Amino acid sequence: MKPRIQHALVIVGGMAALGIATALVFNAFRSNLMFFFSPTQVAATEAPKDRAFRVGGLVEMGSTKRDAFGLTMSFIVTDTAKTVPVTYKGVPPEAAQAMEKAKHGQMPSLSKQMGSQAMGGTK
Repeated sequence: MKPRIQHALVIVGGMAALGIATALVFNAFRSNLMFFFSPTQVAATEAPKDRAFRVGGLVEMGSTKRDAFGLTMSFIVTDTAKTVPVTYKGVPPEAAQAMEKAKHGQMPSLSKQMGSQAMGGTK
């Protein structure tokens, strides 16, 4: 084979490998990214039903409840148009912790008051 054809084949092969690698990376990003859904989107069934997802909104005052072991927390998230009940397992989100402290008369820090996004999956 002529060197010119070999060179062209190497370039085409390299571009094909780069294209496949790029496609795999984008597929992995699409599978692993978790987007926030508003309570209005959750109520309109736009959120996935087969896996956990993040809910962005405000935690309603006085809506936080913990199980006896403190590992599961439930609360209500609102976007002022719709509300959605959320069950969260694990370390509670910062906003929920701030709301619980406020419920018990402890003043949360300004950064906790401003961090108004709760994460969790709905049941």
